[in-house]
Amino acid sequence: MNNAADHSMPRPRAPAPRPAIARALARIVGSSTVMKQRLILFGCLALAAAASRPSLGQPNGLQPARSRATIRPSMSLETPMIFRYAQPGAEQSTLFPIFQENRYGYVNARGGLVIAPRFELAGPFAEGRAPVKLEGKWGYIGLAGQWIIQPRFEAARPFAAGLAPVELDGMWGFIDKTGEWAIRPRFESTHPFSEGLACVKLGGKWGYVNARGEQVIPPQFPSAGSFSKGLAPVKVDGKWGYVDPAGHMAIGPQFERARAFTDELAPVKVQGKWGYVTRTGQMRVSPQFLQAQPFSEGLAAVKQGERWGYINRAGRYVISPQFKAAGPFRSGTAPVLADERNPMARPAMWRSIRIPRAGG
Repeated sequence: MNNAADHSMPRPRAPAPRPAIARALARIVGSSTVMKQRLILFGCLALAAAASRPSLGQPNGLQPARSRATIRPSMSLETPMIFRYAQPGAEQSTLFPIFQENRYGYVNARGGLVIAPRFELAGPFAEGRAPVKLEGKWGYIGLAGQWIIQPRFEAARPFAAGLAPVELDGMWGFIDKTGEWAIRPRFESTHPFSEGLACVKLGGKWGYVNARGEQVIPPQFPSAGSFSKGLAPVKVDGKWGYVDPAGHMAIGPQFERARAFTDELAPVKVQGKWGYVTRTGQMRVSPQFLQAQPFSEGLAAVKQGERWGYINRAGRYVISPQFKAAGPFRSGTAPVLADERNPMARPAMWRSIRIPRAGG
């Protein structure tokens, strides 16, 4: 499902130049430039650090993650700014795609380089594997950067429930973690599996299949999304609603747009503004945002004006709007971009700014 005022960020006082840095796709959809640009806004990216903004890490126990790793100057790579939400015992194992010198690699939540940039495109890790593109073909790597599934596909998306959607000869199917076919290619497009069902496109319409490739909900929707919390957003007669796993309409078509349920709430668009509804269709957070992402770990990224911030489930700001782009929290961290450049610019145009040091 889809997803800049001239407020220039202060330049870092350090004399070192600011190298280019950016993130890769949050979900991989082949090499489509339009989709890559859309996914940039969703925020599963490596992002810029907040220089000369000591207030950024202070409210509600949020602190900017600082790198203790040594990054060789020849890599021309700076620590991305990743906000860490104060959660006792939160696991900090996420790897973030970064873009440097026309290649993608991965850094950890501390900004340390883990997989050197060498890929043409790269997606997020899921179930210990990440889809990457090399020499025009897609395959999957492990957390150490080793090939697990050799590149041979035209497009690839992340794993979910042990299966990953891949494209071969113009059609989509699903492979298992060894790279063997679980469902042979026969779909025009697909989403990853979620709650036992995958959203697939046949004959120009979207429906749902199970892990054996059997049709559960016949293709009938002009647009649809994955199941989450027992409901999936679907488009009917120009409006969006939600269906249950049996294909019955649980929340009638009434929204201009709708996204997945997480933390019992889903972003919906009404009269040009985004708010959040419950699984019974009741509006919990009134429509007021220009953009809104699903909740993750109790927080949701929302956009007001030209800036992104984070709200809690009551609709109150935990982090005030201040970022050019913002992604979801994962294992207590979230990627954010603080930069004067247009977020729709190609990744190579994104610039990093340093994280202020204590007392700096």
